[in-house]
Amino acid sequence: MKDKQTSFDYVYRDLREQIEIGRLEFGDALASMSQLCELYHVGVRTIKDVLCALKADGYIRTEERKHTVVTFRRGDRQQASAVDAALRQRTSILQLYQTMALLLPPVFALSSMACSDEKMREWAKAFRNYDKKDAGKRKKLMASFLYFLLESSGNLLLRDLYSNYELYAKIPLFSNLEEFESSVVRHNEFGSLTWLAEALLEKNGAQIAHRFSVMYEAIVSAIGLLMDKFAAEHPNVPEDPSLEFSWNAYRGREHFYLQIARDLIDKIGTGAFPENSYLPSEAALAAQYGVCVSTVRSALSLLNEVGFAKTYNVKGTKVLWQDEQVAARCMKNKALKRDTLMYLSALQLTAVILPAAVRLSAPAIGEQEKAALKRRLEEPGCIPADAIVRCIVEHQPLRPMRTILRELCGLNIWGYYYSFYRSGPPADETLARKCKEAMGYLCAGEVEALAECLFSCYTHILEFVREFLVGCGLSEAALIITPAYYPAR
Repeated sequence: MKDKQTSFDYVYRDLREQIEIGRLEFGDALASMSQLCELYHVGVRTIKDVLCALKADGYIRTEERKHTVVTFRRGDRQQASAVDAALRQRTSILQLYQTMALLLPPVFALSSMACSDEKMREWAKAFRNYDKKDAGKRKKLMASFLYFLLESSGNLLLRDLYSNYELYAKIPLFSNLEEFESSVVRHNEFGSLTWLAEALLEKNGAQIAHRFSVMYEAIVSAIGLLMDKFAAEHPNVPEDPSLEFSWNAYRGREHFYLQIARDLIDKIGTGAFPENSYLPSEAALAAQYGVCVSTVRSALSLLNEVGFAKTYNVKGTKVLWQDEQVAARCMKNKALKRDTLMYLSALQLTAVILPAAVRLSAPAIGEQEKAALKRRLEEPGCIPADAIVRCIVEHQPLRPMRTILRELCGLNIWGYYYSFYRSGPPADETLARKCKEAMGYLCAGEVEALAECLFSCYTHILEFVREFLVGCGLSEAALIITPAYYPAR
């Protein structure tokens, strides 16, 4: 299970780093207290404590009934410090830019398609005379537009992942340098942000994916050149391999009892704990998960509420199977609704990311690994799609891509999905057929066919679960649309 991190520490460090690297500049207003609570999934008390600490450390100014304003100014010392920090993470930062150059084009295409036509018309007005605005205003308008699109996608993970990318990649450090912009413009056909805005406003998915790919290809090249320049100017700064990119999708709302509940749902749905059997005792579960009995009781209470189990005095907790009435009742619980939307978001993002991951990983999977995967697929209780994807993850050369996919694998709760089938995993004949085809493509070395097949596996699951949940009253699930597949350029 994942280690806990205090909400205060996470929010404080996140906001402080945004200020120090220039993501939030001198004079910028912070989001309102309620917006910060929503963004970080914490309470008002935590945000108040963070703002007090930032004020005491000289980063912000707070006044009653006024916006909180950044008062920190970045000078030469901060610039040199930021360059040193970037060089200590040089390889990881370069790999993160390479990863996002593959992931963000289809992500923004998806986000644009999910945005309503009415909202796009409003943004089109904001972009009138865009080229006549000064460079700073153009960048801020585009940044606001991109964040709006991510939030409008219905996916609960995109905004958080993009924010993590912006912070770790130290975007302001590079984008504020004149040579960065000139290098980007010279590299290929990318000309300006207007070129991007036009495709986004027209909601042309294929064009959006292409134009963002062109832009990020140029950005990756420019970052590489600047890193070489920084290294020449600061030759004595060693890399620190411990400073890897990290992402925890549940940060700020992760509790041990929820982790235990998800793990038990996985085991129930995939048949490790059959229907009408009894779960191990509370004491045994507490020892297994390394937590106190009260934490296990909270997890079992959630299983009772969701409908996967029923606890009896003396006898213990009996495994049940979900039905539509139980699912509909659960959708009225705010916490359970959010967890379910997080699951759908993970399915959607996995589908978006997999094609790029497959194109990088599949050629590196040797015959011995393929044979081992075949044997794994024949083992009782194996989830074929999960096993194939985890093989792709382990052969992924870009470490940030590997980190993101591992997190998504943890969010894709297979037991929850298979609980819709009373006969267990083999009952989904469509998915079983697709997984068999995927294995055939992998063995034959047909990389693009494998990429499209695995994409199809996850969109199939997304559509099946989404329609069921919409029928149970979770109308927000309809916002998580099926992404489009974009072949390799």
